[in-house]
Amino acid sequence: MQSFPADPIISHYEHDISEKLKGLKKAYGSLLSQREKIRWLKYGDENSKYFHQAIKVQQYRKKIVEIKGVDGKVRSTQQGIEEAFELFYQELLGNKVAERSNVHSNIVQMGPIVTQDHARNLLQEVTDAEIKKTIFSIPGNKAPGPDGFNSTFFKSAWNEVGLEVCEAIKDFFRTGVMLKELNSTKLTLIPK
Repeated sequence: MQSFPADPIISHYEHDISEKLKGLKKAYGSLLSQREKIRWLKYGDENSKYFHQAIKVQQYRKKIVEIKGVDGKVRSTQQGIEEAFELFYQELLGNKVAERSNVHSNIVQMGPIVTQDHARNLLQEVTDAEIKKTIFSIPGNKAPGPDGFNSTFFKSAWNEVGLEVCEAIKDFFRTGVMLKELNSTKLTLIPK
């Protein structure tokens, strides 16, 4: 390609080889992922050395060991990392009420507005079909929930668990209350 950059045949050949390489890398990554899942199923819950090593790796991946703040400084201590987060959110949200300005209604009116029909549709009860469609639209390789089950489990066991899943979701929309076991959202709070 470097010797004959204008040659369309060589350019096409390079493109084909590049696409094949991408496909092979993706397949290899999938193979490694499947091997690791099989290994976990085989050895993961046996309180073995492998289990403890996997837990350590998982904890390390979740830990922030270094961060570059909005001021450009790199911080690697716990206190420095906390300061970086605090600076970021102070810059993002402001730290005084006086810095905020009111929203002008005429500006809001210029953008898209929810019509009465849209509002009625938003207030309708969620149907089982909508819930199933949403669950089945989640890719199977997404991270599992707090119970350890990912969307592949729910899709494959839908005949057994679908009714309960739909009832739990409908209950949330009716009451506005979600069981704490279902809500795995974590917020970052930095104490002062």
